[in-house]
Amino acid sequence: MRIAIELDYNGGRWHATGNGVRVSAPDLAGLDRRIEAALAESGDFHAGDQVLAAMTVRRVVLPSWLAQYAGHYFNRRARLTVAPQPERRGNKG
Repeated sequence: MRIAIELDYNGGRWHATGNGVRVSAPDLAGLDRRIEAALAESGDFHAGDQVLAAMTVRRVVLPSWLAQYAGHYFNRRARLTVAPQPERRGNKG
């Protein structure tokens, strides 16, 4: 399965938005893990599913002189494995 994610960088953190995902992390590796967890929580994917995430950087993040190179250097594709959901503990009784 393929999904599209938009990336933004603000306040020292990467932010990912798209396909029901809205997460942030200080680095891209951490962002990937948060996206995997968010996909699992969405209920649209199962633990272990492989997802190809096409990530594009919002052009307003880049200086105008650098925007022309954005598609070559700043977009990324990541093959993600949907994380297992943690067990939910409820009140029993």
